[in-house]
Amino acid sequence: FGYLLGYFVISQVLIPLYYRKNLRSIYTYLHERFGLNSYRTGSAFFLLSRIIGASFRLYLVAFVLDAFVLAPMGVPFALTVAITIVLIWLYSFKAGIKTIVWTDTLQTTFMLASVVFTMIYIGAEMDWGVLEMGQKIASSEFSNIWVTDVDSSAFFVKHILAGMFITIAMTGLDQDMMQKNLTCKSEKEAKK
Repeated sequence: FGYLLGYFVISQVLIPLYYRKNLRSIYTYLHERFGLNSYRTGSAFFLLSRIIGASFRLYLVAFVLDAFVLAPMGVPFALTVAITIVLIWLYSFKAGIKTIVWTDTLQTTFMLASVVFTMIYIGAEMDWGVLEMGQKIASSEFSNIWVTDVDSSAFFVKHILAGMFITIAMTGLDQDMMQKNLTCKSEKEAKK
């Protein structure tokens, strides 16, 4: 629920702000609103996080390709990395931002499918049918999301607010995430 609230804030507050100011980078707004130091700090953290994140993703893809496909064929790991980089460059160069949107769509599809397949696999390993799995999950203390004790760390309002602020910070205030929205032809398309 917090994520939904966060996306609502992004679509109703941040995207209109970015489009009203005709921004192509959220860091331009930081510069305008808080000054050059804020702009440089935000940009530096963005670059650092992207370099680290991209490095880990590249390593993971190259590792999986190497372990399951290319190493059994005798291809050295360095060549696997080079092949991976060339493939990424080719599909990025060929289609630009459309590639990013399609990649995100495919990643989301495969992630959700993985969740479903994982649940099916776990249920089968525990000899639970769908109904039994649902009953076990529902009876678990970890499934109680509506904790009303204000002093509890599981108080539902804390979770909703945390989800909202995480979404705003990690999506609405992240250049990598918002660049897709900022390249849309209109504010309406970006909100969609």
